[in-house]
Amino acid sequence: MNHWFMSSDDLEVVVDLRGADIWSLRSKGSGLEVLLQRPLRGRGHLGGSTQEQFLDTYRGGWQSILPNGGTECTWQGTTMPFHGEASQLEWQFEQQSEGSCTLVVDLRRVPLTLTRRITVQGRTCRVDEVVTNRSSVASVDFMWSQHPAFGGPLAAPGTRILTNASSYLEHDDQALTKGRELQVPQLPGALGCLPATASSSLGYLVGFPATPMVAVINERHSIGALMRWKLETYPHAWYWQELNATEGYPWFAEIRTVAVEPATSIPAVGLSGLSDAGVAPSRLEAGTSIDTFLEIELTTAELALAAFHINDEETQ
Repeated sequence: MNHWFMSSDDLEVVVDLRGADIWSLRSKGSGLEVLLQRPLRGRGHLGGSTQEQFLDTYRGGWQSILPNGGTECTWQGTTMPFHGEASQLEWQFEQQSEGSCTLVVDLRRVPLTLTRRITVQGRTCRVDEVVTNRSSVASVDFMWSQHPAFGGPLAAPGTRILTNASSYLEHDDQALTKGRELQVPQLPGALGCLPATASSSLGYLVGFPATPMVAVINERHSIGALMRWKLETYPHAWYWQELNATEGYPWFAEIRTVAVEPATSIPAVGLSGLSDAGVAPSRLEAGTSIDTFLEIELTTAELALAAFHINDEETQ
């Protein structure tokens, strides 16, 4: 079985063995799918760079990115694929039930094992992950992030993005480092509303308090996704939006998505790019482990706004 179906009274979730992707996250009450679902065209691999291979088979959903983030690179004599290995490999189920499942994968380019437990309870889908260094002698450098991409009503024009981060850093391809810093407005605490016009951007949310939060809210459909995660592991979040803007490969102006991606490291330039930018990657010593979590609660727009102490009158 390549898929596992889980549910609670409020949610339906579909998990795929490839990449341990959460391929579907649906509200039972409204019937709304909130993750990007991109249909694949054709079968097999066409070759090319690891970035092209990732994009050729990218279906949306929510996957884990490990041990490299962003640009393909050579690190310690080994090619690190674009967005790492974990999202491209076939995982194994260790445990399955109506409300949870646990999957595990051994990476090939580095001696890391990733365990991913997915739990559905009430209105919340939660991912708990543990990375273990299998080596008894060598430390391992890595970049690690979660990659949930929202679609449907949560990428529609007028969707609002709220956060308790203090700053937004624009991505700068030329500098291979952090770009211009923008302060996030504190009331309504919003990065803004998604426009109806075509646009595309990549940046980074930084300066989170002890409990990082981001909400993606569509008031017209009265639905919101409230994200919380472990700050100690993920002090930053990549912020990517593609709103029918890229007319050529790989999107052909066909997708609208916004992704908030809690991450160990910025910017999204791969391990060697971090080194070039003077940023140290995360490191896991031999025989040790590190854990994290990300939970997404599907709730009403009103309750998502209330999490940021915003009432309906302030949104008018």
